[in-house]
Amino acid sequence: MLHLRYHGANQPPKVAQRHLVNLNDLATFVLVVEAGTFSGAAERLGVPKSTISRRVARLEEELGLALLKRATRSFDISDDGRALYERCAPALRDIADVERDIADSEGTPRGRIRLSTSIDFGTTTYLAELLSDYAARFPEVGVDLQLTNRVVDLLEENIDLSFRTHSRPLPSRDDLVARKLGQVDIGVYASPTYLAQAGWPRHIDELAGHRTLSHGKAYLAGWATEPQLTADDYRPVAAMMAAGAGVGLLPDFVAGPFLAQERLVRVLPTWKVPPATLSLVWLRSRHLAPRVRAFIDLAARRARERGIQ
Repeated sequence: MLHLRYHGANQPPKVAQRHLVNLNDLATFVLVVEAGTFSGAAERLGVPKSTISRRVARLEEELGLALLKRATRSFDISDDGRALYERCAPALRDIADVERDIADSEGTPRGRIRLSTSIDFGTTTYLAELLSDYAARFPEVGVDLQLTNRVVDLLEENIDLSFRTHSRPLPSRDDLVARKLGQVDIGVYASPTYLAQAGWPRHIDELAGHRTLSHGKAYLAGWATEPQLTADDYRPVAAMMAAGAGVGLLPDFVAGPFLAQERLVRVLPTWKVPPATLSLVWLRSRHLAPRVRAFIDLAARRARERGIQ
């Protein structure tokens, strides 16, 4: 079993007692801090919340320090806990990188790959088929897919690759690499029921007289009025539109199933909405293991062959 000697943050190293710490407990504590909750850490590790709590309590007992100040549904990190996290989190990431290098030493994709994408893109046919194809080609690789509508910190959250759909160029950063996979077409949609009641808009200017919906505040210039209903995910926007809530913009990959069921129709088909871009993003400084390189190449090839649906 791996152990670590640690000096408490409030104790001078020359007089501090040396403690042997279970590295798994330490890694669990770091994950709790990064996840923000015990439940979040438990979900990431796939273990009961009680296991997470027990590991952190055991670490605190071994060190003789209170690392977290617990409340009913949250916690505050103590000064000692913050000092421990800031010293140990980078070291644990280095250990994980070493393990990856060892696993990839023969050049054969194996180990695990951590991916991140938005919730709505996570339900696309493109991604489902890509992951299925990748799993079949590389059976020694496990895939952890994280669905979230926030922009993840690839370094802090130990994410290998992130799919990002964006209407503007991604901010230029020295530490990130972005590879364009393709474009995502966007259209104006509404339900037949809503259009039967409110009438069909024949020109973009006529949208001023309609109820409108949007993903967040991301509505276009020329969209006559600020959306009445917004959400941070396209799927509830599409569902509300299908229920007759109004007119809105949707990526084709979200609108497709509703079109097939005749719950939505395309409005203003000749009005050209600038398409969004789908990119795959990773850290420039991170060692690209064979499994990561293989995923990037396969993602790009499938996007060229079949597009983004």
